[in-house]
Amino acid sequence: MGLTRPKVAQMEKPMKKDDPHFWVSLVKSAIRIAACYMLFIGSIEMAAVTLAIAEFAGIGEELV
Repeated sequence: MGLTRPKVAQMEKPMKKDDPHFWVSLVKSAIRIAACYMLFIGSIEMAAVTLAIAEFAGIGEELV
């Protein structure tokens, strides 16, 4: 058995605008930035809830 080159279809990566993983990652980052803002203004409880939501978005990111 010799080594073969990967097929072109295996080498192609989807464009960023078509990649659902990319978009879920952007949403997750926006949620984390919102949590940082909530910490900045002193709302620790809301920041904790927002970070928990970001973690659920991270789980969703891995499923996409």
